[in-house]
Amino acid sequence: MQAAGPTLREVIADVVRQQPKLADRIADANGILPEIMIAIGDTEALNVDTPVPEGADVFVLPSIAGGR
Repeated sequence: MQAAGPTLREVIADVVRQQPKLADRIADANGILPEIMIAIGDTEALNVDTPVPEGADVFVLPSIAGGR
């Protein structure tokens, strides 16, 4: 999926505009949900105000738990 914005907040908003079912599943008014990890390139984003360079890859990953 292609999404754009100068900050992670705006990229997430663009994703939600394209896929409304994702609203409140990635971030909410308090920021990135604790069960979600977002990386911009190879760097973890810790808040939604993180700048996103033009053309950067943004990865949204659910937490993985369990196993041994």
